[in-house]
Amino acid sequence: MKVVFHEDFYKTYTSDPAAARGRIESIVKAIEDKVEFVEPKPATEEDIALVHTVIHIDSIKKQGLYDIAALAAPLAFAG
Repeated sequence: MKVVFHEDFYKTYTSDPAAARGRIESIVKAIEDKVEFVEPKPATEEDIALVHTVIHIDSIKKQGLYDIAALAAPLAFAG
C-alpha cells in the first residue's frame, strides 16, 4: 500500500485537537514498516481554483496555510 506523505505534514497548523503535536509521528511509526511512502507535489493554484473560489484561496493564503493545503490538495484529486 502507498501512503501519500510529506514531511510538512508533521507541522502543527491549527489548535484543533485532531492536529495535536505528535499525532502524525505516532501514525508514521505504526505503519512505516508496512507501507511505501510517496511524496506529493503541491497542486497548482489553477487546479485549486477548479474547486475553490479566489476569495477562499486568498483567505487560506492570509492564514498562512496555503503551502500545506496545496500539498494536501492532490490527495483530493487522486480519488
